[in-house]
Amino acid sequence: MTDVIPAAVLIPIFLPEPSTESHQNRQLHIFSRPVSSNAEILFTVRTDTVEHHKGQISFPGGKRDDTDASLLETALRETEEEIGLSRENVEIIGELSDTPTVRTSFLIRPFVGLVRGRPALSPSEIEIAETLFVPLAHLLDEANSTLETYEYGGSRYRIKAYHYQGHRIWGATARILQVFLGGLS
Repeated sequence: MTDVIPAAVLIPIFLPEPSTESHQNRQLHIFSRPVSSNAEILFTVRTDTVEHHKGQISFPGGKRDDTDASLLETALRETEEEIGLSRENVEIIGELSDTPTVRTSFLIRPFVGLVRGRPALSPSEIEIAETLFVPLAHLLDEANSTLETYEYGGSRYRIKAYHYQGHRIWGATARILQVFLGGLS
């Protein structure tokens, strides 16, 4: 059995400016914090040159370094390195249960953070091909997700995938997203 590699990601929720709020938006709660349904979650599309998960959609994050004091430190450091979002712009409001990857040996700890407004980002050209801001309302709409059959190691799995503007969010990212969305009230 391969050793498990500790990793962490940030689920960055970009809150709309108060002036753009609409009365038609649903008010949701994330870890008891009110958030509008027109908030956006940032995803990254990984380049084809990174070591793992080439071309896949993910949350910003990565493998824990020996210098990281905690997995939260890993998530914030990796977010800064990958998309240029300063940790000072992120208010951590909670964390989710660890999620293993299927084909690689990562065990991912997801952290949830609020970002007010739209601070300038500077994605790493080496790691990030594209950033996606996906409205929370879009992800909550069942019409934008599918159940797919996936085969690996002689077993078949039914997994949820989310779709946004021609992109497919699947695998560990989709499983983390499904848990996150299931926790909204």
